[in-house]
Formats: sequence, structure tokens, C-alpha cells
Amino acid sequence: MTTTDGKLPEIKTAVPGPKSKEICNTEQRYIAPGRQRISLLAGLAFDHGEGATLTDADGNTYVDFFAGVAVASLGHGHPGLAQALAHQASRLMVGTFATRERAEAFKLLSEVAQAADFFFLDRLPPYDATLLIPQKGDFSMARAALSRAREILSAIEFTHAALDAALRAGAAELKIKAGQMFQPIRVAVCGRKEAPPLFETLEVLGRETCLKRIDRALEMLPA
Repeated sequence: MTTTDGKLPEIKTAVPGPKSKEICNTEQRYIAPGRQRISLLAGLAFDHGEGATLTDADGNTYVDFFAGVAVASLGHGHPGLAQALAHQASRLMVGTFATRERAEAFKLLSEVAQAADFFFLDRLPPYDATLLIPQKGDFSMARAALSRAREILSAIEFTHAALDAALRAGAAELKIKAGQMFQPIRVAVCGRKEAPPLFETLEVLGRETCLKRIDRALEMLPA
């Protein structure tokens, strides 16, 4: 299920409805003042969620633009998450001691952080300039690809479609394969060959960062 699989928004009663009011009033009798400010402002009591939608106790369905912890990217009621939680709850609920699942989760988090660190660095760590050489190419090809890429990225709109079309056209102009164009760009902006998809990466990093990193890569290449 994706976040688009939920119901369409539908309002059946006044908002907040009578059931929401009754539940919220009951709750307020038992919690400390000043807590749950957002809940107080909304006056809504929710019954369930599905994908990107939430349904309150009165049957009104809303698009959730205020997704909370653990639902921001997965959506409400994600079957994969529900299955994983049910599996773990049926075996062990104590989080203080080491388990295989916890060790694997920590390992995955560490690997993800290392794989995506270039998104958050002002300057990439040193890397071997030979990584910039395209497959079946040389430093001269790398320089040509990066120089043309810099010209393109200086002027092109930073969207996936525009970047894809322009950089493929640049490769055709240089009479090299698209992969030979993309590899030195990927290494220049990420500092490694293995990285997320190129066009999404360029889009997220933005023009200024990409140009700065390409300039540094060009400086690393032998004249």
C-alpha cells in the first residue's frame, strides 16, 4: 500500500463532530494542562488512518499533512510496518538488551548514513582522481565530460527531466556513451562511483554545490 491508496477526503459532519468532542473532553479530564496543544486546537479524535488519509471518530476523512513519527514516509497502516511490529511484539518487547534485529538495524542505519553522507558535507573527503575516468576512457574523456557537464548545469533547470535530457544530449555531442558522461559527474558530486540515481542526486544537491564539486574534480585531473 502506498500513501495514495487511502480514501478520498470526505466531510460528513460539522468539524469537530460530536464523537470527537466527547472523546476530547473525556481525555482533557485526565491529562495535565498544557499538553497536546495541537490536539486541543484541532479538537479532533481520530479512529484510523490509511495511506495519506486520516478518519476521525465521526467518519470524516482528511488528507494528513501533519504526519507524525514513523508515518511521515510510510503512510498510516502500512502492511509491511504492521507485520514487522506484530512479529517483534510476538517475540520480545524489551529494548534494553541486544538482539539480532537491533544489531542489524544499527548496522543498516550506519551504512545508510555512510552511503548518503555527501548530501550533508560542505566539502567531500579526498578521493582518487582515477575514479573520474569513464569506463573504456581516459583522463581526457573525463575532462571533456565534466567541462561539458559544467556548462550544461550552469544553465539548465534542475529537474529530473531537464537534467536527464540535457546531459544525454551532452554525451551525444561529445560522441561518448551516456554512462561515460555520467560516471565522472557522479564521482565529482558524490566522491564515489556507488551512489543514488544521478539526476535525483543532482536535483537534491542543487546547482551551486554541483558546480563547486565539479570545479574541484576538474582541478584534480592532470592537464
